Amino acid sequence: MLAIEQVFPNRFPGWVVRRPFAVVFLVEGVRGGRPREVVDRLDLYFPGEISVGWMSRDAVTEMDWWSQHWVTERGPMVRQGEPPQGVYLFHLGTIVAHHAATSAAGTSETWVEVREYLLERIRLRREMARAGDATDWSAPPPRTAAPPPRQDPPPRHDAPPPPRRPVPAEGPYEVLELSPSATDVEAKKAYREAVRLNHPDKVAHLSRAIQRFAHERMLLINAAWETIQKERGIR
Repeated sequence: MLAIEQVFPNRFPGWVVRRPFAVVFLVEGVRGGRPREVVDRLDLYFPGEISVGWMSRDAVTEMDWWSQHWVTERGPMVRQGEPPQGVYLFHLGTIVAHHAATSAAGTSETWVEVREYLLERIRLRREMARAGDATDWSAPPPRTAAPPPRQDPPPRHDAPPPPRRPVPAEGPYEVLELSPSATDVEAKKAYREAVRLNHPDKVAHLSRAIQRFAHERMLLINAAWETIQKERGIR
């Protein structure tokens, strides 16, 4: 079972890159939610890849600490003041997801939702790495990069073919994580859940690579659902 460590600002730079992923509960003072429901399955799915800790905003005394260490792929999350309380997911020292549901009054259902959100974001980052969208799985992605040199496109002798909807490598039931023996009601529920977890609006604040991956994933989910609808005659 993952331990939820208290992380102090002076230890944070080394702690956050100790493993590929780090989940940080940023709270006010020493109060705030750090429920086990959020982390009790993370190590089961990704053993040895995740550190979990909590940190008080009051522990940070240097004004520029946040702009140096609380950084997304687009730069500092905040340039002045403090970031909002919440659950933060870091990948190799960079913030890749944030969920605001961390109040002490949060219900168990709320925390389970946070956990599923984190699992989906971790799975997304790992799939991007396998697909070659990440710069390097073993090293942090660069926070600033020079644009590639401009190249003139090769001459085209005819119009390019229209874009094609991607065909899933796995079957439609695998895409929706659904058993072929499931009922129509269960199939509809699985489709709605896949849309909820993978909708591009959830990653609109993240990098273009992640947004592109989420868009392609939604195309696969919709294609899988259309196939199942036609196969079963679902309307």
